[in-house]
Amino acid sequence: MSGLEVCEKMRSLHVNVPIVVLTGNAEIIDKVSLLNAGADDYVTKPFNTEELRARIAAAGRRQVRNHIRSIIKYRDLKIDIDTHKVSRLGIDIKLRRKEFDILEYLIIHQGRIMTRDMIMNHVWSSHTNSWTSTVDVHIKHLRDKIDKPFEKQYIKTAYGLGYKVDEEII
Repeated sequence: MSGLEVCEKMRSLHVNVPIVVLTGNAEIIDKVSLLNAGADDYVTKPFNTEELRARIAAAGRRQVRNHIRSIIKYRDLKIDIDTHKVSRLGIDIKLRRKEFDILEYLIIHQGRIMTRDMIMNHVWSSHTNSWTSTVDVHIKHLRDKIDKPFEKQYIKTAYGLGYKVDEEII
């Protein structure tokens, strides 16, 4: 997937995260296309690492949620990022904070296998002393709430690798 396609896909799914694109293309028309597709900033190669870090940090600081709620929909699952409420087929599902963060991470990265380490680094700070088996335990609890009561199972195991949800074809 190109940076442009990633931006378009994330914005079509109403994923409200800052997007900084690292690109080898310095053409103005490409930069404008990326920004119009939803990128918040771009950095062209070759790049300075300090500048990239600063731009990512600035994009994060600029992100201010507006009065419109950020809702991610995945099939019959609805995730409200602002209120941390989740429902499936209209049934409210109570999730703990880490379960919510894991679910959001998997949905945002749908179609891709997320390793235990990737999930650990995203959901827990890199300063934690937790084991990757902690991820497995949280996935089990998440499945009990998101998948088990329903006919279709969304959270898949990629044996020896990690977890994923299938990409939703729009």
